[in-house]
Amino acid sequence: MLFEKLKERFPGIRQKEPLKNHCTFRVGGPADLFYELTNIEEIPELIAFTEENSIPYRIIGRGTNVLFTDKGFRGLIIKNLSNEYRVDGEEISANSGALLSQIIRLSIDNNLSGLEPLYGLPGTIGGAVWGNAGIPGTEIKQFVKKVVLFNASDGVREMNADEISFQYRKTSLQDAQNIIMHVVLRLQKGHQKASKELMKKIDEIRRGKQPIGYTAGSFFKNPSPEKPAGWLIDQAGLKGTRIGDAEISAKHANFFMNTGHATALQIFELAELAKTKVKEKFSIDLEMEVKIIGDL
Repeated sequence: MLFEKLKERFPGIRQKEPLKNHCTFRVGGPADLFYELTNIEEIPELIAFTEENSIPYRIIGRGTNVLFTDKGFRGLIIKNLSNEYRVDGEEISANSGALLSQIIRLSIDNNLSGLEPLYGLPGTIGGAVWGNAGIPGTEIKQFVKKVVLFNASDGVREMNADEISFQYRKTSLQDAQNIIMHVVLRLQKGHQKASKELMKKIDEIRRGKQPIGYTAGSFFKNPSPEKPAGWLIDQAGLKGTRIGDAEISAKHANFFMNTGHATALQIFELAELAKTKVKEKFSIDLEMEVKIIGDL
């Protein structure tokens, strides 16, 4: 009955959707309910329905920074595919479901610069801002002018960048049930040719260091610039370690791979092993950058 009511208002909603089809790890059981959101303006009505009917929900982008559990998710997974954007002078406004790579290419096509170092980072612009994505020396916070948010308590509202606390891979937006609907970035005038050359160099460096395959990218946050997570895990002797088809990459120890038919539990157990060994050797607690969704 509840499903029928929901389907009446959101016809694209599905049941028992395999979540392994919606994350870069290619693991995960079914979601009770699943919706591909293409119109960001549906968010207030959709969330209001879930709140009124006590349906747990999670919003994801392209599944680049998540580990869905083997049991799946008891509730509604909303996949944000709302990707409209526009350029206005030195500013880019984008719906939160637009890919970060898409926005970087758009900036360069319009002779705007600043985002080039982030080229190659996966995921959406909304996810990038929510988690302050970046690399050493450049973070998305440097370019955020404002965001448009929704939460069930306050409705839709704008928030300027100076009202948001940006930290390493964390923002104050995570402290409440905030959903980013739109992002406005402020960039600077650049030169397309120089930007493309810089991106090419960055891409070559990244490809030389990082493995390709079913992975979520950096699994752990770096405890410090001097002792990044990959170095710590490598020094703990875990490069190439496997549990089933889950593997700590021999190329970069902060990349955990699904080499074939790994389960979410195997990847999680590998992560726990890395945390334990690094703690024993260095007395450092590794913190996951990847978000686990569902019950283990």
